[in-house]
Amino acid sequence: MARTVLIAGVAVIVIVIAVILATNIIPQYGEAPEEAPAGETPAQTTPAAAETTPAGEAQEARKLTIDATEYEYEPGSIKVSPGERLIVTVKNTGRIFHTFTIDELNIDIPLNPGEERTVEIVIPSGVDKITFYCKPHRGLGMVGEFVVGEA
Repeated sequence: MARTVLIAGVAVIVIVIAVILATNIIPQYGEAPEEAPAGETPAQTTPAAAETTPAGEAQEARKLTIDATEYEYEPGSIKVSPGERLIVTVKNTGRIFHTFTIDELNIDIPLNPGEERTVEIVIPSGVDKITFYCKPHRGLGMVGEFVVGEA
């Protein structure tokens, strides 16, 4: 009898913990919202990320594709030049939710499995590297970088 009560108590605790985790973690790292909140776009950018080249000095943008998979980006290191314009397509080729996040440029792109999104980035001057990462998997090493120099 006491053993049955103990087992039932443990089962209740496990269920409570599962409910707490499901309501706190899954909304944070689960599926991305279908629509961005009013006044925002899914990929938030600062002027540095959406900067344009002055008239008469149009620079051809370099197109890149970055694959996000379980717990890495491919390629993980990309050589770029200061002022270079990039059109970056990020594809989630994995089986779980990922992000493409660059704090310095205020870019945060959620990606469900199989989804791809494109963002324009202008590499700022005066930096050696720009780090991008996946919010839920940064601690697992899902980090990449743009290495700034002569590409």
